[in-house]
Amino acid sequence: MIRHLIIALCLLGNLLFAFSEEQLTSVSQSRQWHRLLHYKRALPSLNMRSEVDGPGFFFSPNGKTDPLAELKASLEAYDQNIEVGKLKLHPQCAFPARFQFLQKAFKLKASKIKCEKFEEVLEAAKPNSVTLVFSSAYPNNPASMFGHTFLRLNRKHTSGEKKYDMLDYGVSFAAAVAQDENPLAFIAFGLTGGYKGQFSYVPYYVKVNEYNNSESRDVWEYDLSLTPEETRFLLAHVWEVETNSHFDYYFFDENCSYQMLTAIEAAKPDWDLSNFSVSVIPSETIKKIVSIPGAVTGIRYRPSLRQKMVEKIEGLSGTQKTKLKAVLEKQTTAKEIQDPFVLDAAIASLFYEKNEQEAVWEASKKELQTGLLLQRSKLGKTAGPETELKHEESRPDLGHYAFRMSFSPGYLTSDALRGGFQEFGIKSAYHDLLNKDLGFLRFSQIDFPQVYFRYFPRQKNFQLENLELLHITSLFPLSVFEKRPSWKLQIAYGNARVSDCLFCKSFQLRGGLGASANLLNEQSILYALILARLELGTAFSSGYRVGPEAQIAAIFNPMDDYKTRLALGLIWDLAPKRSNPWLYQIDWEHALSLNQSWEIRAALGFSGAASQQWKSTMQEGKLSLNYYF
Repeated sequence: MIRHLIIALCLLGNLLFAFSEEQLTSVSQSRQWHRLLHYKRALPSLNMRSEVDGPGFFFSPNGKTDPLAELKASLEAYDQNIEVGKLKLHPQCAFPARFQFLQKAFKLKASKIKCEKFEEVLEAAKPNSVTLVFSSAYPNNPASMFGHTFLRLNRKHTSGEKKYDMLDYGVSFAAAVAQDENPLAFIAFGLTGGYKGQFSYVPYYVKVNEYNNSESRDVWEYDLSLTPEETRFLLAHVWEVETNSHFDYYFFDENCSYQMLTAIEAAKPDWDLSNFSVSVIPSETIKKIVSIPGAVTGIRYRPSLRQKMVEKIEGLSGTQKTKLKAVLEKQTTAKEIQDPFVLDAAIASLFYEKNEQEAVWEASKKELQTGLLLQRSKLGKTAGPETELKHEESRPDLGHYAFRMSFSPGYLTSDALRGGFQEFGIKSAYHDLLNKDLGFLRFSQIDFPQVYFRYFPRQKNFQLENLELLHITSLFPLSVFEKRPSWKLQIAYGNARVSDCLFCKSFQLRGGLGASANLLNEQSILYALILARLELGTAFSSGYRVGPEAQIAAIFNPMDDYKTRLALGLIWDLAPKRSNPWLYQIDWEHALSLNQSWEIRAALGFSGAASQQWKSTMQEGKLSLNYYF
């Protein structure tokens, strides 16, 4: 080790003085140097600034904002016998990707120092190629409602050796959060960069078990066209960030998906992946990389435990489903079932239930599962009429874009106003119940934030119509084999919808639970929700409106590109001094998707006092053109 170090230092002597200022400036302005140091132009001055936040990543005291100073300091550091970083390593070993870049950029002839700790990582991972992995949304966990991305480093295999994907290494980036973290602190720190972001390396089977099995999230794998050398370079770069410094974690932009893209950019500097204007949504990062010609060489799908169960049940006839229900409810014993497809569906259903309820998994269920497996083993392999669902329906790169701008001419009549209006709106994320479901979780809505303005030409009045801070709806159709509540949460500030005070605003909060069921087919749904509702504003005689709200609605999806929704809301106002205790709202909406970027909608609404023979005091209709980008 000492001999190698002496040779290297002799060959590296006075490196900085071997190159002209012009050479140094040119390399410091190169795209790959900026990618390696994570330099971006920052507002308001648009000067260069690295996104690496922790100490230990820069050799120059000005390295965070000065690429040239950091380049010079890096060359000087490789010319010294020093130890740096958390592991106290020589700069070559602490920053192997940076050293490799400098060797190539300046044609350095230095002997490479043996870096035992990093070489142990290379030997364990044997990185040969890269796969970008997307796990679908998980509505029951707010931190995962947009999905998640991470990398799989595919191992190099010798000729004739069988490949086992599950033994490959997964590289992930996440916030370092204590298990007992307060939810409010979690939100506050996540929004403001209060957590350190950490890379982690785990066998791929651990990640698959976490997402596919424990959380029942589908997984999509996108093979990338990185060479073995670029793959090793990517791992070297992740190593030098993780062992020397850190990024602050921000939920909306510098998150798990963003840092996966910057790691890829370090190895593939010609790929422009990490330029996002506002927020970074995992599914949008998949669209970004798929849009680069030749970047993706293959796409594969790994269904979740729930999806496997659904597929097996969907492949059964009505008679087979009756047998399945009987054996799961223990009205029939496993030994009495001779149909292999009923047994397969029952086994899949129990495996899914076990992962969902492992803490309270009953002994009787274990016995049933054992009996079913034993009975199935007696029947041997059987080919049959199982029906696979369209997996492309959940492929994230095929879905519509997340940002939306809309223009909506409309007409409104009320006690306070009658006339036309133009509505302008924009939202940054992400998907609602009327959007085409291709690439998204069906029957789910996640919108935040979105803002709408209206202009009334006759009154020459420009108004804020609605500022919706958060709107989440998760509808889960009940079935004989699976029961889960549907729920809704909405926080907004906007039009109070009071007929004699059209421009009055209120703060609005509502949320609650209910139930859903498929209607006619799996693409349509009927749902009912009981919500608690609170509104604060001067439009109300008591200063507020509070009480329960019952909502019943149906969504029909007769064609892939077209949806319609009919909804009735009934509000009971419990506030004193209210003029009408019972209010209603009826909405009929239509949506036609033209492609990933364009959509047309039409809506008609009626509202009024249910206590006055359902007299309508406000009617509104509008036609919307939506552009997604």
